[in-house]
Amino acid sequence: MKPNTPETPAPPALADKLLSRICAPHLRESILGDLHEEFHYQARSIGPRKARLHYWREALGFIKPRYIRRKSPPLSSHFSIQLRYDPQLLHHCLAHAGFQQDLFVR
Repeated sequence: MKPNTPETPAPPALADKLLSRICAPHLRESILGDLHEEFHYQARSIGPRKARLHYWREALGFIKPRYIRRKSPPLSSHFSIQLRYDPQLLHHCLAHAGFQQDLFVR
């Protein structure tokens, strides 16, 4: 990627922030890198103003379910079910969390 100099304008920072916030972490770097590369090419060929508009159009195109970051699920319901039905696992978790063994009630 080329450094931002007066000859090579920077891509829209707000679009970058938007993509950084919503894109899945494993896709973020490659998406932003490709968009920046395309922006610099477009800025040289069609001008900075049109390149910014093109950048926004491309950035907004990534707002699709397959690119959006998923919220990490809360403590897995499977794990909580395991704790409920496996007293030894619950005892182990409590012991490693700093609880004394004599507080454990069967």
